[in-house]
Amino acid sequence: METMALGYLNKNVLHHINMIESIKQHHANIIRSDIHGVVLFDVPSETHMISCDSLEDYERVLQDIEEIRECEVFQSWAKSYVQEKYRLIHRDTYYQAAFLKEDSTANSNPVLKIRLLCENDIPLVKTFYPTNDYSYVIQRLKEGTLFGGFLNDEVIGFIGIHDEGSIGLLAVVEKHKRKGYGLMLMDFIIQHFLGNNRVPYSQISHTNQASILLHQKAGMEISKDVIEWLTMEEVALN
Repeated sequence: METMALGYLNKNVLHHINMIESIKQHHANIIRSDIHGVVLFDVPSETHMISCDSLEDYERVLQDIEEIRECEVFQSWAKSYVQEKYRLIHRDTYYQAAFLKEDSTANSNPVLKIRLLCENDIPLVKTFYPTNDYSYVIQRLKEGTLFGGFLNDEVIGFIGIHDEGSIGLLAVVEKHKRKGYGLMLMDFIIQHFLGNNRVPYSQISHTNQASILLHQKAGMEISKDVIEWLTMEEVALN
């Protein structure tokens, strides 16, 4: 089933990069796969991911799935069908971004000192990370996937890896924005992925032009097509 799934997904690697990586990192339960579509469940993020050739294929591969709480729909024309079938709300629309080259030409000796954060750094994160809900950020820190950038021992910004394996959590302290530090953090995390034989990838909200430009500066390709993120209402409120 894995070979069949990858055969379908590899027809458009950039658009399906998170599904491909979920399978390759052994995070995926593949529910259905054939020459016309794939449905998988990414275990760390508890998210269904669905890509098919036609609406009829969506109906076929989802016929035995009674409940979906959170999912990514890879064809926008199928959004309404999945949304109505599982009574979901639309949370966002994303582009995929991925670094598909074998190596990076990023600065190997950046200005910032970037290190993995530990539990002793939780007060630092709560002071400087710009969010009203720290539970997920702290969870990523505790799981060893959040990094901090420092200049002369002063925190400049953060970057990390989401639970499903994508690059994210990028934040630069307000007074240090527009100085190139975001790109340094991106270059670092790309090197981190490559050094661990993983493909650097992320999702970008379709309205976030600044993030799109930053990813392009870091050498990442942006998908032509988008992904629709759907959730149950109580999931969206958390």
